[in-house]
Amino acid sequence: MHASRQDVEVLFPLAGLVRPVFDTQIAAALTGLPAQIGYGELVRRTLGTELAEGMAEAEARAATLNGARAAAAPPSAPRRRPR
Repeated sequence: MHASRQDVEVLFPLAGLVRPVFDTQIAAALTGLPAQIGYGELVRRTLGTELAEGMAEAEARAATLNGARAAAAPPSAPRRRPR
C-alpha cells in the first residue's frame, strides 16, 4: 500500500486490525525521499518510469474496493487476493 493510513482506517471497522502492512510511502521516507511523496513520483524517482495518466489513483481505488469487499465477505465466502 502507499500512504495506507486512510485505507487502514476504512478497513479496520470491517476487518479489524489489518497486518502486516508494507507502506511504500513510509519506506520511501526511511530511504531519504520526501515524507509525503506520491506514488507516481516514487515510481519515477526509483524506477525512472512515468505512470500513465491516472494510473496510480485508479489502481489505488480498485485495491481499496477489493480489500473492503473481501473484508466484508462472510467467513465462509472465498476471498480474492487483491492484485
